[in-house]
Amino acid sequence: MPVGGTGFYRGWLVVALAMLASTLILGSTAIGFGAFVQPVSDDLKVSRATISIGYVVLTLGMAVFAPIAGRLTTRVPIRLLMILSAILTGGALIGVGLSENLVLDAVLIAGPVAFGFAAGGNLLGFTLIARWFEKRRGRAMALGAIGQGLGGLLVLPPLAFAIQTYGWRSALMIVGAIVAVVLTIATLLVPEHPAPGEMEAAGEKVDAPAATAVAHGGDAGDQWTMGRLLSSGNFWLIGTAGAMLFAVAQVLGTSIVPFGQEKGLTLIQATTLVSAMTIISLLAKLVLATFADKIDQIWLMIGGALVLGGVMAGLTVVVGYGPLLAVSVVGGLCNGIFFPLFSMIFANYFGARAYGTALGLVTPVISIVAAALVRYANVTYDKAGSYDPAFLSMVGALGVSAVLLFVASRFRPKAVVV
Repeated sequence: MPVGGTGFYRGWLVVALAMLASTLILGSTAIGFGAFVQPVSDDLKVSRATISIGYVVLTLGMAVFAPIAGRLTTRVPIRLLMILSAILTGGALIGVGLSENLVLDAVLIAGPVAFGFAAGGNLLGFTLIARWFEKRRGRAMALGAIGQGLGGLLVLPPLAFAIQTYGWRSALMIVGAIVAVVLTIATLLVPEHPAPGEMEAAGEKVDAPAATAVAHGGDAGDQWTMGRLLSSGNFWLIGTAGAMLFAVAQVLGTSIVPFGQEKGLTLIQATTLVSAMTIISLLAKLVLATFADKIDQIWLMIGGALVLGGVMAGLTVVVGYGPLLAVSVVGGLCNGIFFPLFSMIFANYFGARAYGTALGLVTPVISIVAAALVRYANVTYDKAGSYDPAFLSMVGALGVSAVLLFVASRFRPKAVVV
């Protein structure tokens, strides 16, 4: 079947690559970090607080490199950037496994690992999806986002097994080699751009004269430069709202186990709350993929923010394992739809070409807000001896997020942005 015919649309290979990249890179870095804390601490005879510096420098490095990676998506082939991310991430993980110097470890994590995390974790794959899909962009992004959850399900268990069986250093070198080799080979099998007429043949082109217009009535020749993005009200409205949503989701994810124990659950019961949230989050993405292109995405995100606010408030009053599990499931449902919806909205407001730049610019905002709210939740717990005040404060943050999204909905682009 010739390219652009009625056969298989190669854009779905792009979706598979985005899913694989998120699974491998997030699973081996941010998600897998916790598995290394105790064995590294015991082996090197350093405190867990010292080990946690690794996660801090990873987050800071991501905030620095994300805008750079986003800008590069308009200047360098994305496949080349993906291969670079795979090699840098995998090579640096191998380097940490071989290193005997904590300073060198921090440099490797803050540099090449952070670049790979910032670029390959989500940004590059979703930028490719935005360029390959118009009509079914929502479905494609929802499916691509499944990789975020698969990292915990498919990478973390074998990683933990490797740590127990071969030691943490060997486990790092094994996972580093897998990331570098598998992701590089997979990227080489995926095309960079659709062939002429391929999107039209697959029914992906939006058949409207304004489909190539930029936001607020701009013509097709206009481009979202970094300066124009930073001066856009919608960029800050949607970006800040998304940052608050992701931050509250992170507060919930990092606090739910100790919160459950505080409410009288056993450790095993409390950890099942996280498992339930993860599974429901994956299912939510699958369900979202079936109707994401048929609904008003910004209003669904507003609804999710309000429901999550109810979850955070509900956690302060419910007691017992069953009610806590039920509320956690609803929280996982909300968390599952936030990133794909945010990606769809950003792509629709700022266009496929500028999507990578826009996402790269907003990533530091997300990192700063998330760090601030997680820190606030822990400080509040230390002062109050309970997570209840912090969770109630999160309700206020979610309310602000909903208001910002509502304001952004009043200033939509006058044309579909592609």
